[in-house]
Formats: sequence, C-alpha cells, structure tokens
Amino acid sequence: MEGLRQLARSSFIGQTFSPPDSDFELINIVTFPSSPTSNTLLRMERDELERAIDNSNPSGGGADATLQLVNVRRQDNETLLCSPNMFLHIFKIFGLEPYILYMIRSNCYGFHQFPANKSSVEDSSYSFFLGTVLYSLIWSFNPKTRATRAILMPRRSNGLKNGEAAFRDFRVILQTYQDHIRSPCLPAFVACIHIIHFVDEYIAVELQDIRQMEINTGHGPWNNPLVSKAGFEPTKLTSWSGQVGAWLVNLANQLRHEDIAASLTAFILSRQKHTWCQDIQASHLARHDESMETFLSVIPVLQNQVANGKSYVNYLQERARSQSTVV
Repeated sequence: MEGLRQLARSSFIGQTFSPPDSDFELINIVTFPSSPTSNTLLRMERDELERAIDNSNPSGGGADATLQLVNVRRQDNETLLCSPNMFLHIFKIFGLEPYILYMIRSNCYGFHQFPANKSSVEDSSYSFFLGTVLYSLIWSFNPKTRATRAILMPRRSNGLKNGEAAFRDFRVILQTYQDHIRSPCLPAFVACIHIIHFVDEYIAVELQDIRQMEINTGHGPWNNPLVSKAGFEPTKLTSWSGQVGAWLVNLANQLRHEDIAASLTAFILSRQKHTWCQDIQASHLARHDESMETFLSVIPVLQNQVANGKSYVNYLQERARSQSTVV
C-alpha cells in the first residue's frame, strides 16, 4: 500500500488551488451520555480554523463521540478554493488515508473504504472516500476515540443547484441524524439520502422538459394533435437536438448516482464485516449498535427508492430517445 501512497502524494502536486484561504465553514457535533447533542456551524478564517482543528479534543471532554466537518469549496474545473498547505494540513490532522489524495486529484467517482493503518498509534483511523456530481466527501473514523473527521468539497454547480445549496442540504440531513455520530456509517448514510433526493429532483425536472418536447413535436404520450408535422424551422430542430442530447447525458449520470447510492446502502448493511467494531470499547459498542440499528431500519426504504428511481430514469431515457428519433 505504501507504493500507492507515494504515487498519490506525487500526483497530488498537479492539483489546482486558488487561495486565499477565507470564510471556511466548520461543523462541530458532540454527543454526550446524558445531555443533548451539541451542533454548531462556525465560519472562520484560516488561522481560526487551524486553531479549531489543532486544539480539538478527540474525546470531546467526556463526550461519547465527536464529528468535525470542514467545507472546502471547489470550482467546476476541480480547483479547490484553499491553499495546498492548508488543505494538506487539514488532511493530515484528520488522519486520512494518503491514497485518497490520488482520488481527489483524479476526480474519482463512487464509494471507497480503506482499512486502518495500525502500523502506528497516531494513524489508526479508518478512511472513506465518496465522489459524486454534488461533492467529494472524505472522512476518517477512530474507533478508540469515536471521532469522525470529514472534508466536504462541493462543486460550484451540479446541474440543479450550486455548491452552497449542496452544503446546506447535506447539513440539514446531518442535523436530523446528528445523535448517531458514534458510527462512521453516518456520513455515508447522510450522503445516500442526499443523492436519492437529488436524483428524484432531477427526474421531476427532466420529466417536465420531456413532456414539453413531446407537446412541441406532436409525438409521444403528451402529443399535441394541433402541431403540424409537415416540418419545423432548422434552427428550432437544432435547439431541440441539443436539448435531447443533454437529457440523455444527464439521465445516464442519474443512473450512475443511483448505483452509488446502492453501494452506500450495501456498505451500511455489511455491518458484520466492519472491523472497526472490534476496536470500539465494550462500554461504547452498545451505543454504536443503537445508531446502526437506526440506519438499518431506514435502509429498506432507501433501497426501494433507488430501485424505483432507476426504473423511472430508464423510462425517461426511452422517451428522450424517442424524441431524438423524431427530431
């Protein structure tokens, strides 16, 4: 694995950054045995963020578990709005697997997990990577301190909304399940719900657009019998052709994200194989399992949404291809 890590560090030199470092957002969540979970959102400059993450106590001062998430904005050309030194500092403090640097640099998609590197005491965290059109999300989990440390890198735009909206929507879901930070599955669970909601929203938009095209051309279940099929202006046909091409690409992308959501549900379901459970202290394992039970109770609903979402996307693809043929 060390060879891959060296290659990852070398390739990350090509990652583009755009300083200065300013207006970072940091989510701090702390859960206690007998008091409500604390959740704060802080906006800070570079120096403030460094102090916040450097001086944070992984044990949370008697807390059951803690979660820190730093929001690092990203341009559509994958440029990170952060200096390389600052990003690598956060990356190291959070104990993330170095090979993830390659995945960030290469704009990888999908879900990946890495075992803990137990060759050293300070690097005993499990690491995870998730790449989507919404954002890249990386996080680590230390089973001994129950500390989750994450970096969210939302894209400036994703086809529906901007990066600020993606961060806001992610945070809303995270707040809903904030009492379950004892498990490293929480970020995956939150992202899974977010992806499913994103795809459903995209389907609703594409459906309306395809219906309108069917009315315009006079072909399809929403055809307009008053439309003349004798012909259309070439400029209009060119515009329609471009629209249909964009739909087909977007719908294929939604299928890919349904597959990513399915991989996240499969990861959560495979709790029997989660080796970090062996490293959690017995006194905290019961609370971890309670959180896992909460996730597992929702998984069948999410799986059903994924299956139906894929079916709907396939259906819209057929309608889009039909309009492509007509045009």
